Amino acid sequence: MRVGDFQCYHFHMNVLRFINDIVMFLVELGMLALLGFGGYGMFDLPELWRWVIALGLIGGAIWIWSDWLAPKAKTRLQQPRLAAAKMGMFIVAAFVGLTWDHAFAAVFIAIATISVAIEYQFGSNADRYTMG
Repeated sequence: MRVGDFQCYHFHMNVLRFINDIVMFLVELGMLALLGFGGYGMFDLPELWRWVIALGLIGGAIWIWSDWLAPKAKTRLQQPRLAAAKMGMFIVAAFVGLTWDHAFAAVFIAIATISVAIEYQFGSNADRYTMG
């Protein structure tokens, strides 16, 4: 492999990681939307309890993500536990979201799976600038 080939490969990997970081951020926002809308529509309860469930699911997801899954978390999980935990969160959000919209939840879980697999295989730019 020539030096120029290595630089081209390095550039393409950075571009792939950058695009995947954006996709992963959008998937994380989608997870919160699925939890909120799904939690609100999950049970036939008075409106106050629907809001409590929706906000509780969103708050719980934010707490778990910020403590163990975020790039700057002090107690961040390492691979492969990180990828497994992210997929677990996304699967739970997809199941909760099934009470709201089947098509969105199916597309969400497909994109999330691909994005987590890319991050697991190639890493992310966020990891490069926040770890060690």
